[in-house]
Amino acid sequence: MDHGGSSGTTNSRLGLDLIVETPEYAQKLAAALHTDNAQVKKQVLELLAALCVHGDEGRARVQDTLEHLRKLKNERYRLSVIVKELDRATSVDYQTSLVAFINCFIISTPRLNDRIRLRNEFIGCHLLPVLNNLRYVCDTVYALEQSNDACGS
Repeated sequence: MDHGGSSGTTNSRLGLDLIVETPEYAQKLAAALHTDNAQVKKQVLELLAALCVHGDEGRARVQDTLEHLRKLKNERYRLSVIVKELDRATSVDYQTSLVAFINCFIISTPRLNDRIRLRNEFIGCHLLPVLNNLRYVCDTVYALEQSNDACGS
């Protein structure tokens, strides 16, 4: 039976609906983020990013998840957990997922004033120095690759 490629989309939407409708999933997602396994955390962040654009209820579930994670990590601010993860991450794939989640979380906020407040909350958790450090590291790696390419030819 051919579904025209839509069965995956339908299943994804049903899965997101289930998470949105089940408040306990916030605790489960937070627990999944409270691990040392970067691949698991990357997948959970991708799920949270999808929830961000799944309407107000999806965003609310993301906020609940961040609040549970804040408590698990004994942090003062909910977004500091994400910023600290980005600062400590060594995997480029995981760093990319973290930045994508941050962007999605901010951009999916419907009201401009709320987006500005959320952006400022990330800035208050020292996101800008972390991003600057990532830029520096990326520039350094790129320069080393160019240097190696020049030496190899």
